[in-house]
Amino acid sequence: MTYQALNRAADAVAARLQETMAVNGPGAEPVVAVSLARGVPLVTAILATLKAGAAYLPLDPALPADRVRALLTAAGARVLLTGGAPQLVSALGGDDRFTVIDVAAAVAAPDRRPRDTAESDRRLAYVIYTSGSTGEPKPVAVEHHSLVQHARMAIETFGLTATDRVLQFANPGFDVLGEELFPTLGSGACVVVVPDPTPSPAELESLIRSQGATVANLPTPYWHQWCDDLDESPRALPPSLRLVIIGSDAGRPGSLAGWRRHSDTPIINAYGLTETTITATGALFSADTPMPTAPVLPVGRPLGDTRAYLLDEAMASVTGGEVGELFIGGPALARGYLHRPALTAQRFWPDPFATVPGSRMYRTGDRARLLPDGMIEFLGRADRQVKVRGYRVEPAETEALLLREPGVRECVVVPVGTGEDIRLIAYIVGEADTGALKAIAAAGLPAHQVPFGIVSLAALPMTANGKVDVAALPARFASTAPTAPPEGPVEERVAAIVGEVLGSSTVGRFDDLFDLGANSLHVLRILSRLRNRHGDALTPGDVVRARNVAAIARLIGSDGVVGHLPPVAGRPEAQPVVGPGERRLWFLDQLRPQAGVAYNIPSAVRLRGPLDRRALQAAFDDVVMHHERLRTGFVYRDRALRAEINEAPVTRIPIIALARSEAGERVARERVQAFTTAHIDLSSAPLIRGELLRFAADDHLFLMVMHHIVGDGLSLELVERDLAEAYTARRAGEEPKLGHPALRYNDFAHWRAELDASVALTRTLARLDGAPVVLNLPTDHPRPPVMTYQGRRIRRPAPSGLLKAMQDVGRRSAATANGVALTAWGIALARLTGQTDLLIASPTAGRPHPDLEEVVGFFANTVVCRLRIDASATFRDNLTAVYGDMLAALEFEYVAFEGLVAGLAAERDLSRPPLTQTAFAYQGTRRSPTRWGDLEVSAVEVDNGTAKFDLTVEVDEVEGELAVSAEFCTDLFAAETVGGLLDEWLRLLTRAVTTPEALVSDLYK
Repeated sequence: MTYQALNRAADAVAARLQETMAVNGPGAEPVVAVSLARGVPLVTAILATLKAGAAYLPLDPALPADRVRALLTAAGARVLLTGGAPQLVSALGGDDRFTVIDVAAAVAAPDRRPRDTAESDRRLAYVIYTSGSTGEPKPVAVEHHSLVQHARMAIETFGLTATDRVLQFANPGFDVLGEELFPTLGSGACVVVVPDPTPSPAELESLIRSQGATVANLPTPYWHQWCDDLDESPRALPPSLRLVIIGSDAGRPGSLAGWRRHSDTPIINAYGLTETTITATGALFSADTPMPTAPVLPVGRPLGDTRAYLLDEAMASVTGGEVGELFIGGPALARGYLHRPALTAQRFWPDPFATVPGSRMYRTGDRARLLPDGMIEFLGRADRQVKVRGYRVEPAETEALLLREPGVRECVVVPVGTGEDIRLIAYIVGEADTGALKAIAAAGLPAHQVPFGIVSLAALPMTANGKVDVAALPARFASTAPTAPPEGPVEERVAAIVGEVLGSSTVGRFDDLFDLGANSLHVLRILSRLRNRHGDALTPGDVVRARNVAAIARLIGSDGVVGHLPPVAGRPEAQPVVGPGERRLWFLDQLRPQAGVAYNIPSAVRLRGPLDRRALQAAFDDVVMHHERLRTGFVYRDRALRAEINEAPVTRIPIIALARSEAGERVARERVQAFTTAHIDLSSAPLIRGELLRFAADDHLFLMVMHHIVGDGLSLELVERDLAEAYTARRAGEEPKLGHPALRYNDFAHWRAELDASVALTRTLARLDGAPVVLNLPTDHPRPPVMTYQGRRIRRPAPSGLLKAMQDVGRRSAATANGVALTAWGIALARLTGQTDLLIASPTAGRPHPDLEEVVGFFANTVVCRLRIDASATFRDNLTAVYGDMLAALEFEYVAFEGLVAGLAAERDLSRPPLTQTAFAYQGTRRSPTRWGDLEVSAVEVDNGTAKFDLTVEVDEVEGELAVSAEFCTDLFAAETVGGLLDEWLRLLTRAVTTPEALVSDLYK
């Protein structure tokens, strides 16, 4: 669109606005709300509003109608510019206080020009709402002169010229929109609109390349994802891109290092607030800028005429290196808060350091310090305000909304998680239904302010000073109101086990397990406890269909017993035996060493701070001695495979010194690859290795690799946890106090060897009979005659809120989020291959007794799900069928995978995995790294370059959102192909949970 066409369109809308405002009464400074998605109409509406002599109020088009109505009323806005939002038009159209104008219709009118308006640069340009600590959103009022000051600063700082092409990426309700538009238009450059929905990094690169975009202004979390994606799938970035600006959250130095591995494009880490008119400070990181040593990227120095002060409580400047509160001054400051003079006076202060009379400064509430090079380092908030998905959020605003409900007597809202994964949890006292409260919050607040969970308590815990004791609030939470307490011993027993597994102190007899946070893995743990403590042997399908304590208890019966698997008994004197899974991995390792490498399980953590290397070595020894299977070797002797325990293993951790530089990081990546792909001799225990990379005295990378034959995913979590606890103890000069489970892995191995699974095997073979054992996935390269196990892992961002939508659909369909995701994956594979009868492998925990949950060993088994996809049926119908088969597979989870291969795919094809070539692993909630004493610990993703299947999709839950990755065989697929398949699956999944009653065939239209 040319400047001329844009100007003509804005004139037409401005003329229509002036007519409407004349009817409705313009007021001293009229405000016009704008609710449009990214695109030309949005830019047109904003320019038209300014041309009409009004201030624009940008609104996220995803806001609920009630929230929009409340914001319009508070701002005094009588006109709403929108388009393509029938629900919003319907909600406001009947309210005679508001006039709704469709932008497209106004543009289509004959050429019209608005009348000239005599403007002062002190008139209002726009109003944007931010979260308020008093419970009411704060309307920040920005004047024309502030917007002009900011635009001039941005043009100079970003070096914008008429040849630039600048992305418009920001959410329409975010103030960064102004930084993308006005400096670009003011320099005669081109605005390149990023289409909805927000694209993946690869899709963004494609847009940049096709449009020749030169400048991108991105939310920091998105840039982090882009950096991770580049590491997972290295590629050249579009040559046109000359500058990237990031902001809205703390930047990670690790991401900057990752960016530099793939691009010389400079990064500006920007800091600012709505009250400072977007960006106030910035730090430029070009290719030759030294890597910062601080935990977060510095936010730089004041830009343009902005002033920055670091002050103590006495309002005196702090000395270099000391922590102070950050104040921002300069001509670009906002006017204040619209119609809120008292609040304005609280935050906008006279500037005693300025030379110009009447100057002001804004109290940001952020803690910061000055680094030796003059850069400002952001250290977090001084008050309750937090960043959620890049938005500033005052928990008090959510509290205020909930406290207005008659059934809520007390309420406190607290953030949980860290960094980009922060979510809000509301704790209430009262009789209100938490499900209804969640719906009320969703209708009245933007998505980032809606509590992720709501917990009902009898009373809020208090400190001696009469304040809410946040540390004493329950760590786990439910989203349903308490129901009647359990009745009778059977219900009490079931409720106690459910509460233990889900971390809830009180479970009512009618509480829905899945509202309490249960997933498929929780169901299996509940079943394990029922079986081993009380002999109750229900199936996973029984629990999913029952859904609450009372219904589960009815299935068990008054006597509490319905049959059981044999219990797992302790056998302290029994000789070590080899389990079926261990036997299979040993055989694969003997057949082809590269297959053994594919079963290396790597782990890496970055340790920042004063590391005690002796304590680390001692802690590693403690863990190996504590977990018997780690020091077990596998030897073929006397015509039999034997497990032999090494009672005096040698576990030296090599230390490799590297430079803290880009070259050092490159060598480190090479060392990580070599270490994690080295073949482990299965006869030489311990079958776990450690290595320490030293970048500096306070910066280390600790690597571990454990062979799958002695551990699984849960085992790795146990090892990581115990290592952290042992290091903390050793660092303090104490003996570690690691737990001592009542059972050992050898007890399980004997139990498994004696288990009669013949009936279960027969039933499972019958369930899978007739299914094709080869999935014809289209490949980029010919399949080699023998599997090489060469592979890679890539990741994809999932849309925010997708997990919640999956859980909602699952709950209404007597299924879980796991089942919803698997159904969508099956539909994607069916469309890709043309096969509607699919076999997909899925791992299970395989721990039949709760006392084995603290034991390291290879418990995990692989079940095979049979998906029969019907494109003529609805998604929900397909979900019911798929989830039913998934439960049937889990019912016989102890059937050895080797038995299924022998019964269904006896003729071994060395070119492909047997029976099923794809796997789907829903891992549940990802555990956060455990603290190592006084060290700062961050997990580092490691890819050992192998693949056990042609294609494996893994799904984790990370603070209420999905994290998706795929491990694939590089002999067969290009990374772009697998990334495209993941993107297609996520789009399909998003559509499916939005319209579960749609026919599968319609989901692709």
